[in-house]
Amino acid sequence: QFDKPLRSFALNTVPGLVAGETYSVQVSIEIGGVFGPFGKVCTLTTPGSARATETTKPALVFSAIVSPNPFGESFGLEVTASTEETIQVKVYDMLGKLVESREVDATTISELQIGATYPSGVYNVIVSQGDEVKTLRVIKR
Repeated sequence: QFDKPLRSFALNTVPGLVAGETYSVQVSIEIGGVFGPFGKVCTLTTPGSARATETTKPALVFSAIVSPNPFGESFGLEVTASTEETIQVKVYDMLGKLVESREVDATTISELQIGATYPSGVYNVIVSQGDEVKTLRVIKR
């Protein structure tokens, strides 16, 4: 049994898995301390032993943090990424209207300041790089 508060997990976070083994997996949702019925069984095979080779890709890491939040003048983004791909930043107001859209080089994202011309309110900031996407909510005082 493996309990996780999120709806996804990485295989390397499951204790006791053995490389190259086949496992049967069932999922149940816990709501209010009560587990619902299990879904249908899925079968998965863990990858073979993890050896460092020239073809082994590093694990992708992507995170984004907005600061300060709430903000008075403008806010910046702290983005951690595994690649140098261009980062897209889109800001929407709470009505879903696109307020700002930018493409920023991964090496200069920390210099970006956003929101100086925004009126007070709540905004959704979508930060993406390739297939990775983070949604952040930010408040302007």
